[in-house]
Amino acid sequence: MPNQPTDKTKIFFGKIIRTLITLIALFWIFKTVNFENILLTIKNTNLRYVLLASILFQISVFIRTYRWKILLQSTLPSVSYSTLLMLNYSGSFFDVFLPTGFGGDIIRTFELNKADNKTSIVDNAGIVLLDRFAGFTALFTICIAALPFAISFIPKQLAIWIATIAISGLVSATILITNVGVKSLVKLLNRFSFMQGLSTYILKIASITKKRLLNAWFVSLFFHLIIIGVHYSLSLALHSNISIIVFFVFTPVVALTLLLPSIRGLGLRENTYEYLLSQVGAPEAMGVALGLLIFSVKIITGLIGGMVYLYYTITKKKFDTKDHNDS
Repeated sequence: MPNQPTDKTKIFFGKIIRTLITLIALFWIFKTVNFENILLTIKNTNLRYVLLASILFQISVFIRTYRWKILLQSTLPSVSYSTLLMLNYSGSFFDVFLPTGFGGDIIRTFELNKADNKTSIVDNAGIVLLDRFAGFTALFTICIAALPFAISFIPKQLAIWIATIAISGLVSATILITNVGVKSLVKLLNRFSFMQGLSTYILKIASITKKRLLNAWFVSLFFHLIIIGVHYSLSLALHSNISIIVFFVFTPVVALTLLLPSIRGLGLRENTYEYLLSQVGAPEAMGVALGLLIFSVKIITGLIGGMVYLYYTITKKKFDTKDHNDS
């Protein structure tokens, strides 16, 4: 009982921090970028490319679901792909309309536990985190592979910074996957009570078979290639002539900034793209407009997810009632 006020306080201050970071990021946008230029850039949007980006994003949901299915094979092999697809879409609704980047993950975790309670909520949460881990590992791989081809477009200093971040991330991921030094790392983390959650997550990664993690990483490559296609399509919608190679490098960087606490990355995504694209000669407001279009595609997917969640909830109750009556 005594812990409840502390937990509520943490949640409250977490919301305050996310809101403040988002407001500061938005303030910075409107301070540094001409608002009229943003509106003019968006006004001339080619909607055909927005439609293409929206379709590609729906394809990415299907691929991401397959990755999730791979990671669940050892714990919940009986859960169907269609159920996971509905949970992924349902999670996308809460991803967009809850003021936290992990709202969808919470829904995926709890609903998966309801669908099949053979494993604990903690185990399911670990798999959801693994899903993200596989995604970021693939992002680092794509970024490193693309950098040599993008070096002629990107300033040298920026390329060095991006390469350092990507290589560090990939090396860290490789250490976890191969279990090199994992026991020593976990032993060190367990000395600090506030780090025990992280050590549990690391052990969860180490327990997944290497073949399954490798398969999830391979699927993640396809997933993020589709996401890069979404970003590039939206840049074409804004009549940009920026090379697609640039997005192979910049999209992973934008994804990393979204790990910072904010309200759905709003402001952070736009500021990051505005800075990065300005380094390759994009017109003012191009990065902000691109970030807002990406957010709009996610809103469309979130609305689809809301309808899927409503359908899933109704049909699930119907089946539950039928099972109860049969018994």
